[in-house]
Amino acid sequence: MFAIRLSFIRLTFIRLLCISLLGSVLRLPAIAQQLPLANGAVRDADYLDARTQLEQTVRYYRHEIQQRHGVYDQQAIELYTSLGDALMQLGAFQEASAMYNEALQGARINDGLYAESQLAILDSYTVSALAEKDWPQVDRNFYLALDVAGQTIAPDSPEFESLIRRFTNWKIEVHRNSLDVENHPRSIDDTIESYEVLIDSLREDGAGYKDKLVTYRTEKRLVEPVAA
Repeated sequence: MFAIRLSFIRLTFIRLLCISLLGSVLRLPAIAQQLPLANGAVRDADYLDARTQLEQTVRYYRHEIQQRHGVYDQQAIELYTSLGDALMQLGAFQEASAMYNEALQGARINDGLYAESQLAILDSYTVSALAEKDWPQVDRNFYLALDVAGQTIAPDSPEFESLIRRFTNWKIEVHRNSLDVENHPRSIDDTIESYEVLIDSLREDGAGYKDKLVTYRTEKRLVEPVAA
């Protein structure tokens, strides 16, 4: 029963990512804040039961990974990802990042360097890196996601648009809060180029062309003073 994928956890944290990038410091909810409530308070028994189940899940995934003896196949990728999800719920962000990194390497070996399967892993990896305030890793993850998305996703797709907006929010936070990303040579100017890609991808006969054009140009203008 412990092999049930924890995809709902990933979805929750990805939503948190989109919201938290607008603030100066990421504050992910503690596990107690996500457990069942009774009369507005967390029931101790529920908390302990949920944590015990998560710890059992972590042990199960670790055991399954050990049994694979380093083989990177699709099942191993899913195991590493699910283990990362469980560790995230326990607040073990550094360990979660290590598991997502293993899943990412497996996807690159198994599916190719620009496989779309990396994007979901990178989303989770970025959230765990944000939680442990590993700013350089967050930055690397965003650039890798852009590289992969540029090869696998249509630039006029909602998924690409969402990635550009999250990337822009991140670079603004780096700039405004002087976050140390190891003096990464790429800067907030890259967000302007990303919006130009979005604008160039629009077709005049496409649905919502005028509204999208106005939106992208407006968002691009809002970034330009920050980049100046």
